[in-house]
Amino acid sequence: MKSKKLCDMAFILHYYIRLVVGLIAAIIGLTGSFLIFEPEMEDFLVTCKFGHVNPQG
Repeated sequence: MKSKKLCDMAFILHYYIRLVVGLIAAIIGLTGSFLIFEPEMEDFLVTCKFGHVNPQG
């Protein structure tokens, strides 16, 4: 009887630890993607806001 309770408690603990670690990994992945693609996103947002910008020499 006690081993069944211990097994259930370990399963619940594993579930919540997995959930927290998964969320942390997802946040790290998203922020890393934002850092890598920052120049492209900035160019896209400027183009959406102001249109195509041609630099003049």
